[in-house]
Amino acid sequence: MNRRALALFTAALGVAALAASAQEWPQWGQNPQHTGAVSTIGQPARHLLQDIVYDPFVQQEQADPLSAPDLLAHFQAPLLDGDNVYMEFKSGTYTSLDHWETQTWNEKRLHWENGALVAKWSFASDWKPAPYSKQPTGPAWEPVFHAVLAGSFIYVPGAGG
Repeated sequence: MNRRALALFTAALGVAALAASAQEWPQWGQNPQHTGAVSTIGQPARHLLQDIVYDPFVQQEQADPLSAPDLLAHFQAPLLDGDNVYMEFKSGTYTSLDHWETQTWNEKRLHWENGALVAKWSFASDWKPAPYSKQPTGPAWEPVFHAVLAGSFIYVPGAGG
């Protein structure tokens, strides 16, 4: 009887631990598998609020022989602070997937005004992703450029750190 009670108690703890650990990953797909399994209900998508081009190289990237027809890029999740939206934007020149360092990664602050997102400022970073590699030692996907919003500051990746 004690072994059965201990087994049930251990199983209950395991279930509770799984439920608690799911809440430790509040964004980016909820878990490493990006299943999006969360216990909250999102608002329904009823209409498009804004259409913004943040990567002007998508068609070139998808046509690249190294990736076609896929888009092998990760993008920053938009950061929200009141009516401000901070987003990654790409500029520069697209040459090929294996030379993504010719692109420039930027961070922009957009602000909702009269129902539209208006650019307030833009910052061009000197950050460059790790070199492309089909080998296990390097990425075949374009690494993510991701800023961090902390209090009233935004921190952007750069070459120096």
